[in-house]
Amino acid sequence: MNSVFQITDCCRTCLRVESALTPLDSVDSDNIKLCDKLVACISDIAWTKNGYSNLLCSNCIEKLRIAYEFRLLCIQSENTCQQYFSQEKVTSYTNLDDFQLSHTIQIQNTVIETVKNTEFLNLKHFLDDDSLSKSGKPPENSRSASPDSVATTGFAKYEKLAKKTVVPTRSVKTQTQPLPQYPSLTPAAARLEAQQSKTTIIIEDPYKFTCELCGKKYAKNANLKIHMRTHTGEKPFECKYCDKKFYHSSHLREHIRRHTGEKPFQCNVCQKRFTITAELTVHMRIHTGEKPYACNCCEKRYIKASDLQVHMRSHTGEKPFACNYCDKKFTSGYILNSHLKTHTGDRPWQCTVCAKSFTQSSHLTVHMKKHTGEKFVCKVCNEEFTHSSQLTVHMRQHTGRQPYKCTMCDKICNYASELQTHIMKHTGEKFTCITCDKKFTTAAYLQEHTRTHTGENLFNCTLCERVFTRATYLDKHLRTHTGERPFECEICGKKFTQSSSLNVHIRKHTGEKPYTCNICNRSFATSSYLSVHLRKHKKYINM
Repeated sequence: MNSVFQITDCCRTCLRVESALTPLDSVDSDNIKLCDKLVACISDIAWTKNGYSNLLCSNCIEKLRIAYEFRLLCIQSENTCQQYFSQEKVTSYTNLDDFQLSHTIQIQNTVIETVKNTEFLNLKHFLDDDSLSKSGKPPENSRSASPDSVATTGFAKYEKLAKKTVVPTRSVKTQTQPLPQYPSLTPAAARLEAQQSKTTIIIEDPYKFTCELCGKKYAKNANLKIHMRTHTGEKPFECKYCDKKFYHSSHLREHIRRHTGEKPFQCNVCQKRFTITAELTVHMRIHTGEKPYACNCCEKRYIKASDLQVHMRSHTGEKPFACNYCDKKFTSGYILNSHLKTHTGDRPWQCTVCAKSFTQSSHLTVHMKKHTGEKFVCKVCNEEFTHSSQLTVHMRQHTGRQPYKCTMCDKICNYASELQTHIMKHTGEKFTCITCDKKFTTAAYLQEHTRTHTGENLFNCTLCERVFTRATYLDKHLRTHTGERPFECEICGKKFTQSSSLNVHIRKHTGEKPYTCNICNRSFATSSYLSVHLRKHKKYINM
């Protein structure tokens, strides 16, 4: 399928379209905006023009960083050369005779040349203030004298004076050229560039205050005192809403926002709001596609460092989080907390519209979109989806990427778990119950089945003795007692207790038979009919 995109959705510099695009006003790792770096390197292009793309791809960002660092290196080298040639050259003499004998050529080439370009060098530079004050007037023909006359008559006048007094040490300064002008930057970028290009002779460590316990260094003593609380355990800032205490007042302010519901930081793409800036920074990577944390064992990349840390445990086999109710261990505390709710039955996240409860806040967020009608919209074809993962799968139709493809039959799967289940059809691998030897295609089905043996977290029918592993199964079962049939066929008006029963019934009207026998190509409306049919083939094969 040919990709359809707008000019505003591509890279500003190379006009390519890829998933990892970063806004031009984003701050780079050295605290300078990408747009400022572009202006510094190529100032004759208006990079932030209305109607143009304001995005950069990851490849162009790397090239921009190299170009910008090379520019700073050139500026720093130029400033170093200018500083070197503008240093004062100081020479000491004990009398005027030594000055004449050793530096006549130097005076002619420097002092006299300076007279030609500007004014005649003021003779009081070589005289004592007392000598000049006694004469009461400046030397004759100071402005009309030629360079040769200065070199001869000037020294003749000073020879007499040199016999009476000793000439003190003086400095001869050379004239310097002004620094070259470079394209102007924003004030923030200019200040940072000035700091980077400054040549310092003595470099003083700004981190003067060192922790005696762990060796960490700080620029201010106040920051060191705050750090020391991590060693002493002191937490002077207490929340007035709960019993939590904090090392720093800023941590307390962020915590209080979770009680008040204040979310001052808003995403300018999807208008979602956040309690702290760090959460907004991580969220923006969802829109830009940036995944800065890469696994060094495989090709996976992650938005957050904590996600990478959890992923690395899949390579090392480390599972530090253990369940107190059973022997299971997990790679992250988040997965452990979700697992614990299967023991406690806790479902703390409740919908305010229909009172339905969930074990995780993310499940509630997805559910709420059913009430609000909020959708995730594809920027290419404007198709709408209720979940971000559905949009991710849909975007592969435009990009052509198929990351989950079976190597045995070329089947394309939408998710990694779906591919794993599919591969087991080729290998014949099953998850077997250690109690009754029943086999399942996924570990989730096996885990759910195991609860029927342990009696753990089951849902009992109050009208009969049947038990169920899921609340949805119990709800369907209760309709057999109440006679409720909420699912009605729009064609013939027949009603059913389950939506799946309605779907099978509709196939009688449409004639659809999606389940086909791979031996005789006969088709069936349900998978159960196909299973019964396959037993006939198996019976004849065994004969």
